[in-house]
Amino acid sequence: MGSFFYDPLNFTVQDTCFGSPTSFKITNTNNIDAVKWNFGDGSHLEEINPVHQYANPGSYKVQLIIFRPCRTDTAYRTINIQSGYTITIDTAICNNQNYQLPNGSFTSVAGTYVDTLLSSSGCDSIIITN
Repeated sequence: MGSFFYDPLNFTVQDTCFGSPTSFKITNTNNIDAVKWNFGDGSHLEEINPVHQYANPGSYKVQLIIFRPCRTDTAYRTINIQSGYTITIDTAICNNQNYQLPNGSFTSVAGTYVDTLLSSSGCDSIIITN
């Protein structure tokens, strides 16, 4: 009965942050003769579990074609390659005052402080405090 609900075209996608390689993995590789991935940006690969790096953030319709004995199956999934954010905070402090930076540390010295944080999509973002 479990095979009734099994989707032979299911695949997973890991790391959809811009600037990082995105991994694709077919969940069941049984009886596969060959595959073809179309990544939605004009790139193609014929590997079972490829890694692809997108040139730009955005939405891409990924196509997976699985060639099996006596049949061909096709699956589609839209993925979003997320970009990080850069945020700049300009603030002023007086002599002998401390300022708490976004990373939780304190400073009393004027300057530019750069820190990395994760956006809600899990991608690296940069926060600059002047």
